[in-house]
Amino acid sequence: MKKTAARYIKFVTGINEQYFLLCGMLIESMERHFPLVPLHVMDFGMSDAQREFFRAKDMLLPMPAGFSPGDHPYKLKGAMREYLGGFDAPVWIDADIIALRNGTDDLFACWEEMQAGDRRVAVTTCHGRPDGVAETLGFVTGAQPMPHLRAYMEGNPVLAERLYVNAALILFSEPDAISGWRSKTDSFEGDVCWEQNALNAMLGDRLEDALVLDARIWNMHSALIDQMNDQKDDLRCGGQPTIFAHAASGIIGHMDEGPMNLEFFGCSFHYFLKLFRHAALRERQMDYLTSFLGNHLDLLTRLGIARQP
Repeated sequence: MKKTAARYIKFVTGINEQYFLLCGMLIESMERHFPLVPLHVMDFGMSDAQREFFRAKDMLLPMPAGFSPGDHPYKLKGAMREYLGGFDAPVWIDADIIALRNGTDDLFACWEEMQAGDRRVAVTTCHGRPDGVAETLGFVTGAQPMPHLRAYMEGNPVLAERLYVNAALILFSEPDAISGWRSKTDSFEGDVCWEQNALNAMLGDRLEDALVLDARIWNMHSALIDQMNDQKDDLRCGGQPTIFAHAASGIIGHMDEGPMNLEFFGCSFHYFLKLFRHAALRERQMDYLTSFLGNHLDLLTRLGIARQP
């Protein structure tokens, strides 16, 4: 019997204690725009109350034996296979991403294309350059401290021109497609973005085993922010309908990020946040955050996550 995408695909993210509100934005956006696709949250070092919150929502993926809350999130992300159990077709999504529109049919179509073409993963390119041009391995290893990826690339010089892919959104055709990411990630520790570099190394000198998606649609980030329109009800990047906006950029002027004190519904919250300076994107983030807290206020209060100032 042919597999049905709607039955098999599940989103997976992971957070530590400080990323709770960022994850709340993601959850609210996914419940609005991907109601047919479950989202699960890997424990990267949550508080006890946060674990109880996600357990109550049937979203918690507990930290496997052999890991600890002090482990770097990159190490834990690379160990994704150990968290998943019987998942069939996991989709990794970073917790600092929000969904902007209903992309369910597009997601199912991508999965079907992966199945038809025997593609093990689907990813997007990276766009950290100010000019917005997709980065290559040669560019990123020359611009950032990545000794392990540079050594890997120098052993196979053709890699210098290969596109460098982003690990913020990854569709896996099956759990076995993740096998080897943990050990490769551990061997790349010390690089900037070492779990992402490990994924790039796993893909080899060409991207034949990967379906390369349009980052303007699936992982709008960094320099692509400058291509966003300001129509809050139809946000597009370079004219393309953006499904996922990733709050990540090293370009000055794009983001406000750091520990922030916020008050909602008479309760105070102190968490790490990453907020777009792009007005329409920031409005979406705050709308999702307000709705997430309002929709779960009773549970958050009972668990002591939402507290009176």
